[in-house]
Amino acid sequence: MQTPNPPTGPTGQQIGVVVDRVADGVVTLHVTGEIDLLTANVLGERLRENLEPASRALVLNLTEVTFLGSAGLAEIVSASQTGADRGAKLLLVATNRAVLRPLEVTGLLSLFTVYDTVDAALADTGE
Repeated sequence: MQTPNPPTGPTGQQIGVVVDRVADGVVTLHVTGEIDLLTANVLGERLRENLEPASRALVLNLTEVTFLGSAGLAEIVSASQTGADRGAKLLLVATNRAVLRPLEVTGLLSLFTVYDTVDAALADTGE
């Protein structure tokens, strides 16, 4: 499910979110573009839509994200808390500095399990 007419951030970069239902209770969100003040709400909406009460895991693929600002970090932390409240794990897939550095400097990296590939994250869910 591609976001229709995705919003643009300050540099004109769009955010895209593609949802893939991998198995019962396991969803992967593939995010592209910049997650900033103007686009973080799109990510937040997709995360909330896919953290259903029956969710076991949500894999957030950030390998194609080119910028992750504080608003995006806030959405990810909120989704992680929502998932924990519902018994679902939020697993991050990230390999690039644009994502890993903000997580590291804010101290949030230690709160998440971060994988190099979607397959590795899915293996941890049993899929």
